Amino acid sequence: MPRPWSFTALAAVCASAASVFAQPPSMSYPSTGYATPPTAYRASASPRIEPQPPAPPAASGQAEAVQPQPAPLTGGNSGLMPEGGKGYGASYGDGYGYWPCADSCALWYGRAGASFMTRDDLDPVWLSYNTADLGDGRLFTDQASPNWGWGGDVVLGRLLAGGCYAVEVGYWGIDPSNRQADAFDPDGTVGNATDLDTVFAFDSLEYNGTAVADFYTNAFIHRLVRSYEAHNVELNLVRSPFYGSGFTCGGHHVSFRWLAGIRYLKFNDGFEYMTDDANTVFDGDVNEVTYLIDIDNNFIGG
Repeated sequence: MPRPWSFTALAAVCASAASVFAQPPSMSYPSTGYATPPTAYRASASPRIEPQPPAPPAASGQAEAVQPQPAPLTGGNSGLMPEGGKGYGASYGDGYGYWPCADSCALWYGRAGASFMTRDDLDPVWLSYNTADLGDGRLFTDQASPNWGWGGDVVLGRLLAGGCYAVEVGYWGIDPSNRQADAFDPDGTVGNATDLDTVFAFDSLEYNGTAVADFYTNAFIHRLVRSYEAHNVELNLVRSPFYGSGFTCGGHHVSFRWLAGIRYLKFNDGFEYMTDDANTVFDGDVNEVTYLIDIDNNFIGG
């Protein structure tokens, strides 16, 4: 930033140029009847107003016409720039000539929002069928395809280096999303040729002393429930190269940022294939069996 003596020198040069190129009063200014006294500018310790000498009497036969002279300000930096380096030097040096990091409006910042996610289901898998017609598929996995799930997104950050850098900790999550589909006995009567059965071979599994396959064969109802949820926590170093982005005073509305960090992502995938060979109501009685697959995927990366 220029020093104060540079402004004083600039004032002296301007005053000298004005004396060289000054025009006589008769060319563009009304006659005052006397020569305009020169005005001297000089630097002093404190600004003050210089008094003007009294005007001489007008020449005889001419009307007195005196033009008021402005009182020059002297001292300090001669009034060319404000005190304290808040003018040219401060403007250019703090980012008007180029885009350095800027002083931020606040050191801490945060945001909150909503997150939405869905899943692209794969090809349907056959689960249940009509024993009287093997081509009559009664239940498929895509009948309970996961729907749109929603959750929250929260970020808290701390600005560094005048707003060009920041450290952020963030979380986003998707609340559990569940969908179900039911398949019933084709004719509502259990134990005849038209019954509900499964394609799975549960012969090697037992429940309460009974083969699991017996609960799924000739059942009143099969039910499929699918669910998923996700939770993500991350810590990032953020770089905003263009004047501190939108989190600084005078920042741009649109900016480019890059980040690097570490994150932990947990994704849960649930699959429940249920049966009831006594009725069509799932109320927790001993005639109900659930084949459950619950997968937790835990990821750590950058």
